[in-house]
Amino acid sequence: QQLSATMALALRRSSPSSDENSVQFVVSNTYKRVPIHSAKLDRSGTYEKVHDWTLFVDIVSGNPDLIERVLFDLGSTFEPQQFISVCPIPSKQLNGHQGWRFSTRQQTYGPTTATLTIRGVGGSVMVKTHTVQLDDTINNRKSTLYTFTERK
Repeated sequence: QQLSATMALALRRSSPSSDENSVQFVVSNTYKRVPIHSAKLDRSGTYEKVHDWTLFVDIVSGNPDLIERVLFDLGSTFEPQQFISVCPIPSKQLNGHQGWRFSTRQQTYGPTTATLTIRGVGGSVMVKTHTVQLDDTINNRKSTLYTFTERK
């Protein structure tokens, strides 16, 4: 079920924050294997894209409005190479609490390492890399907690 943009914005603004200038977040990905008979071919027509994954930045605490955008740079083998997420969607965290997710969903035939650039509303930037995990156990792994601080 999709939320309207107005409702989503209202929910975002009501999120509790322990520090007005920072958010805590995790970078991870979900994964699901696509059955070979359902897999689409890559643009060359050679390889089946059997890996379905969503790469995400989950805001687990703080005000998600501090984040202007998250740029996902997936490398030169992707067309387009970069995806920009400017409006996080509500997501349920592993602890059951409400969170916010910036994400991109892809299907690939092999692994990739992405560079994520998080830009705050005041211009602060943080860069993280993430190697997409192509196995079902990723959904149960613990993720590193990072802190983004908007300094301007």
